[in-house]
Amino acid sequence: MHRSRLKSGPLEHYLERHPRLLSGFQRMHGLWAVLGALLLAILLVASISALILRLSPIEPLHAEGMGEIITTAKYLDLSPIADVEGKPAARPFYFTTLHTMKLNNRLDALRSAFLLENTNSIKIASYALSSDLDLTTGDYSRISKFSLYRSSENLTYLAYQYAGLPADFPTKVIIVFPLENYETGKAFKPNDVILAINGKPVSTWKEYAEVNNQLPSEEGYTALYKVQRGKDVLELPVTFTEKNKKGAYINGLYAAEVKDFQDAVEPTNLVTFTRQFSGDSAGLMMTLQLIQELSGKDLTKGYYVAGTGTIDKAGRVGEIGGMPLKIMTADKQRVDLYFVPKAVEETDRNEQEAFKTAQTIHSTMKIVPVASVADALDYLDRIPSKNQG
Repeated sequence: MHRSRLKSGPLEHYLERHPRLLSGFQRMHGLWAVLGALLLAILLVASISALILRLSPIEPLHAEGMGEIITTAKYLDLSPIADVEGKPAARPFYFTTLHTMKLNNRLDALRSAFLLENTNSIKIASYALSSDLDLTTGDYSRISKFSLYRSSENLTYLAYQYAGLPADFPTKVIIVFPLENYETGKAFKPNDVILAINGKPVSTWKEYAEVNNQLPSEEGYTALYKVQRGKDVLELPVTFTEKNKKGAYINGLYAAEVKDFQDAVEPTNLVTFTRQFSGDSAGLMMTLQLIQELSGKDLTKGYYVAGTGTIDKAGRVGEIGGMPLKIMTADKQRVDLYFVPKAVEETDRNEQEAFKTAQTIHSTMKIVPVASVADALDYLDRIPSKNQG
C-alpha cells in the first residue's frame, strides 16, 4: 500500500521533508477549524438571544440620554426686521437637547444602554397630560407637535412686540385634530376653524368653552358646528353619543385658540424658523436670542450662556423634562451659566433637580433659576462682561 501524499508542489515537498512542521501545520489547521466552529456557535446563540429579546415585550418606555448643545442662531432668521450687518457680533444663546429612543422590547432596552450616555428610562405614560379623555399614543404625539407650534406662535408674538409693531392679533379656534378613540368628531379635519356653534359665534377659547358648556349633556343631542375649511364654509352636525372619563358627553375634538397672523401689519413673517426643533423646551433661549438680535445689544457679554424652559406669550418660563441629563450635557460642554425654570408652584421640580445634579457631578457651572424672560434679562444686565469679570 502506498502512503497518501500531499499533492505535488514546492510547499508540499518541503513539508514532507520536515514531518514535525507538517504535524504542526495540521494541528494549526484543526485549531482554526475549531475556532471557526466556536465563532459560528457564538453567532448562532447571539442571533437566537437577540430574537428572543426582540420578541419579549416590555411596558413602553422612552430612554433618554445626554444630548447636545445647539446654538439658537441656526434656528431663527430675523432678516426681515433685524439689520444685523453693522451690529457688533455677540455670542449667541444655546439650548440643550436629549437623545431619545423608544423602547418596546428587551432588545431595545439593551441597545439603549450602549447607545445613550447616562441612560434614563421613563414610562411613556408619564408624559401623558392630565386629561378626562381617553387619549391614544397618537393623540399625545399630535399634542406634542402642537406644543411646538404654540412655542413658535409665542416667539412670533414676542417678535412683533420687540419690533415695535402692533401685536394685538385677532384669535380663532381651530380643530387641532379629531381624537382617535371617539367617533363623534370624525367629520372634522385638522385646521378646521370653528366659526359658530348652534349659531353662536366663536373666536376665542373662552367663547368656545362657554358655548360647549351650555349644550345639553344628554345622549343623542345634536349640535350644529359651523366651520371654515380652506375657502369653504361648512355646517357639520355633531350628535353626542360618547362620554369622557367623568361621564360627560363630548364632541371628540382637540381644539385650541391660536392667533391669526394673516391680518398682521406688514411684514407678516418676522420670525422664520430655518429648521424644525424637537421640543418647546428651547422657548426661553430662542426668545433671548430673538431679543438680542432685535435690540442689537450684546446680552451674553462674552459668556457661554445656555439654558432650558418653555415660554408662553406673557414671557413666563415653564417646566421641562430631562433636567438632570441637560445639566450633565451643559457641564460637559463647559457652559458658563445655565438658565433653568424657577420653582413657582409646590410641584415644580426643575430648580431642585438642577442644583442636585450639579452638586452630584461637582459642576462649577453657574445655574440661574428664572421665572420669566424679564428675570433672565435682569440677571444678564447685572453681570459684568466676561473680560471684565
